[in-house]
Amino acid sequence: MEYDKQYNAREDRKAYRRDHGRARYKAKKMGMAVTGRDMSRNSDGSYSVEDSSTNRARNGHGRNRRYR
Repeated sequence: MEYDKQYNAREDRKAYRRDHGRARYKAKKMGMAVTGRDMSRNSDGSYSVEDSSTNRARNGHGRNRRYR
């Protein structure tokens, strides 16, 4: 828990959360349905709305971890 507190306090993590939150706000303002969905960054740097389970499963969760 102490590690998480230090990790989330880093400037790059704050910027990451700020950028994703801003993209989510813009998508919601444009009328997109964002409930239960995540903002996923594409390879060109743009954001897209994606189902949260699909987005989070890509990086591994539970039995299907990306790294072992």
